[in-house]
Amino acid sequence: MPNRAWPPARRSQVRNRILLALPEQEFQHIFRHLAFVELRQGQVLYNADSWIDYAYFMNSGMTSSVSVTSEGQTVEDGTVGREGLMGGQAALGDQVFCSGIVQIPGNAMRIGAQVFRYEFQHNAAFSKLLLEYIFDLRLQLGQASECKSLHSLEQRLCRLLLMSQDCAQSSSFPFTYEFLSHIAGATRAAVFLTVGALHEARLISYRRSCVRIMDRKEMERRACRCYLMSAHKYDRPASLGLADISNPPSPALSYLSD
Repeated sequence: MPNRAWPPARRSQVRNRILLALPEQEFQHIFRHLAFVELRQGQVLYNADSWIDYAYFMNSGMTSSVSVTSEGQTVEDGTVGREGLMGGQAALGDQVFCSGIVQIPGNAMRIGAQVFRYEFQHNAAFSKLLLEYIFDLRLQLGQASECKSLHSLEQRLCRLLLMSQDCAQSSSFPFTYEFLSHIAGATRAAVFLTVGALHEARLISYRRSCVRIMDRKEMERRACRCYLMSAHKYDRPASLGLADISNPPSPALSYLSD
């Protein structure tokens, strides 16, 4: 089923932090190419090792990058909400070994891959913002890997649920035990026991594959310190993202603009 779109997009529909951080002139260059699309739970935005047609600036909801290990296990590599972009690296020609899937329904501003690449090459403010976002995303992925080896499952689940709340701007999520085991990097049985303990402690409620945060303050206390290191991406003021195009992109990422 194709995405349902209402062209042309209205500016009032834009909630994505990357787009809102652009200076006005650069924003207008991109805005004319955007289409507003609704995203349903379970929708596949792109598949691993496939040509990507669109990138998605998220306005609401939550998407995740999903990869499959050599043992056939499905692993969540990261989540994206209104702070970010799905499919950006693939649209730029980077080889991507994961699929993009909608986990919490929402909407996004969709842009064609060809136009996206053109704007990246010719819109200096946009390319700088995008490179900063990709660099920050890679740091978070590295942090998530370290977190798994250093912190308990309860700490990690508290962090992931708090980040989901920040990302989706909602206290309830349609998360199954299977999904939670993927994003936490743990067995379903271990997640079942830990979620049960959090439920008994009345920090969350879990019923019919729906998680609801009940005591955020205590969740923050129990979450690993990684939460404080990553929470900034959801509440960073748009003004902090205003691109200073006098500074060149990071050399470590310059290959993306070749």
